[in-house]
Amino acid sequence: MRWTASLCTATLFASVGIAQPPSTPIESQPLVVTPLSQSLPSGDEYRFNDFIDSSAGRRASDNAFPGFIGFVSDSFQSIEPRAVTQIFPVFGSSWISPGHIFPNGDVQAYGAGLQVALGERFSFGLNQGGYITSQFRENRDGWLNLGGFAQYMVVRDVCNQFFVTAGIRWIAPSGEAEVFQGTGPANLAPYLTLGKEFGEFHVLATTGYEFPVGGGSAPSHNYYANFHLDRRFAGWLYPLVEVNCSHTTTNVALPDGLSRGFFDFGSFETEGTMVTLAVGANAVLVQNRLEFGAVYTTPITAPRDIDFNGLVMKMILRF
Repeated sequence: MRWTASLCTATLFASVGIAQPPSTPIESQPLVVTPLSQSLPSGDEYRFNDFIDSSAGRRASDNAFPGFIGFVSDSFQSIEPRAVTQIFPVFGSSWISPGHIFPNGDVQAYGAGLQVALGERFSFGLNQGGYITSQFRENRDGWLNLGGFAQYMVVRDVCNQFFVTAGIRWIAPSGEAEVFQGTGPANLAPYLTLGKEFGEFHVLATTGYEFPVGGGSAPSHNYYANFHLDRRFAGWLYPLVEVNCSHTTTNVALPDGLSRGFFDFGSFETEGTMVTLAVGANAVLVQNRLEFGAVYTTPITAPRDIDFNGLVMKMILRF
């Protein structure tokens, strides 16, 4: 009697279905959509969108940290820590008061750097080089040593606007002897840079150790730590202050150090510690595209009572 049991079961399910009220048609049910902004912390929606665009490869630069600007006063030791694609022309001028080790004079330098981003974390480029003119007892003009870098953002916290970047710099003795270049050994410098946003304030700090590799004359070992603090006004103007600290453990000829540290004179290759202060402003003229900054530099402390003043101007064209 299996067929009888099956028929009774089918009849039971059919009766239950008839007893239930008809369901609401699908087209008449309300559709609830949760906006993206309600699923993110307040103020982070634009950062999340930038993160999506960057990770999808739609932009050449990582724009997930739009409130930050880079270092201005020292393009040699302080490198833009974000993975961005940009070129940055730089002009530096320093004038020196008579002291114990060299006469009154001035130096002007003209250069440009290049940074290329590969993804949202890795970037590389050239940040050192250019043409220098100096007027002391005699005029000297020539090309400076070339230098570059490669770096990787090991911590990338978009929601908290915090990052840590690790990298290594290299300096090749490729310049002209006329301006005391091209004679020293090649140098390497591993470094670490961190950045954090606090409302409209932004902090950058970098530290590294530069040492010689291979043969050559005038080797030196240099520890450095540079700090940057800015405050954004009206979404585009950034008054800033930077402190650059450099400690050299090996005493070498001054002219080489003079030409290597021409932007802020923060890396004189004389044994001792130098601390320089830079004060100025940076203007974001086109967001993620065009910036211009300028700072005035002066020493806080320097070996052998070195006294100087400087001006650095930097433009950024980002892609």
